[in-house]
Amino acid sequence: MGQMVKGGNCSVPSVPLRVVVRHDSGAGAPALEVMTLLLDAVSGRMRGPHDLVTSGQPAHPSGAVRHGGGGGGAHWIEFDPAAAEHLVGTVVLAGTTLGGVLAGLTDPVVEVFAPDGASVARYEVTGAGEETAFVFGEFYRRAGGWKFRAVGQGYASGTAGLTADYGIPAGSPPASGPPVPPPFAPPAAPAGPPPFAPPPSPAGGPPGGPPPPPAFRIPPPAGALGPPPGPVTGVPPMAPPHPAVAPGPPAVWSFGPVFRPFVSRGRGTGVADTGGAVPPGPVLVEAEFRGDSFNSVSPLGRDNKAEDSLIFGMDDYRGSAPLQAPRERSLRLKVETGESWTVTVKPLAAARRLEGTLHGAGAECFLHLGGPMDLTVDYRGSENLIVHYYEVAGVSELPEDSENLVNEIGARRVTLPLPPGPLLVWFEYAEGPWTIGCRPVG
Repeated sequence: MGQMVKGGNCSVPSVPLRVVVRHDSGAGAPALEVMTLLLDAVSGRMRGPHDLVTSGQPAHPSGAVRHGGGGGGAHWIEFDPAAAEHLVGTVVLAGTTLGGVLAGLTDPVVEVFAPDGASVARYEVTGAGEETAFVFGEFYRRAGGWKFRAVGQGYASGTAGLTADYGIPAGSPPASGPPVPPPFAPPAAPAGPPPFAPPPSPAGGPPGGPPPPPAFRIPPPAGALGPPPGPVTGVPPMAPPHPAVAPGPPAVWSFGPVFRPFVSRGRGTGVADTGGAVPPGPVLVEAEFRGDSFNSVSPLGRDNKAEDSLIFGMDDYRGSAPLQAPRERSLRLKVETGESWTVTVKPLAAARRLEGTLHGAGAECFLHLGGPMDLTVDYRGSENLIVHYYEVAGVSELPEDSENLVNEIGARRVTLPLPPGPLLVWFEYAEGPWTIGCRPVG
């Protein structure tokens, strides 16, 4: 990818992307906090505090954007265009400085990497001056896909300038503060790749070259679509002054096929027919409904009859569930609603991981890869709370049986013990907002 100029744009693939904001972190350089703003497609402004992703609130509820941490002059962001809600039209990459101005950053660069490590956009930032806030670039929808624009706009007024342009809500979390729970609408949905840990750059690389993006943590199984992702080979390595993230072996989720997400949209009762775009095996089904109606998604069997409801809820609702895609025919899903809907089928590896504190509402499927863990669930709904898990080590299909953790009615706060992973943890029914705290034990 050639060097972009300020105001230039280029198309980027609609696949999970790694984005790095990199600069020389030598003595005297100001501290940089990188943030991501998800903007409404109509108003061009954020809808609420949940649309601001920072190191203190490191994941958007949709899973489309994750803050991968930073240090040593390299700040990583994950962006999955396929996971972005259809109401989101622009994703802004911005930053603010502490203890100095943007001109104090030496050779700032924004670079976007595809899953195979290829650079698909690169902008060597120019023109930074006495500003303390800066928009480096933005992803935006165009003609059914996504493009990246090199913005390069600074704000001498700092965060106040960003607030005026994009509507950063009052009460948004500071860089190091606790996450602010998103409002009930829109609730959380699992999407996007799990958080990553960039490996240390190999020593001995040529000076002045950019470090490679972190290797993807979800290698596809043998026979999966596309080459297995791995460390960058086409980008000259460079050992940064300090490692971006402490090195460590990444945890790998390998249950279920890896494929490009399938998306279907409609209004009223209809059928989401994947047409062979979804390979057989365990997959993740997400559904989003808008309006006042009862909603449900059910797989269609061999006889084209609807089986038991997989996802169901009232009014504006979003949920996800695991499903075994059939081998002998295309996966077809019956959608029942009186309003508009979006159904997405993704790899199970796209589900959120049980780490830290999570906020959301409605049904959701999670991945657990660590050791024994206690989940503290603060459920604020009035209907059933049903949670269970599947043990998936050494199996290739979704098990028929699961272990029940809780099946109770009404708002409550419960602690649910989990054995070591890999587990698929399913909040099958949770008609209302919830907060999950994940605490490793042992």
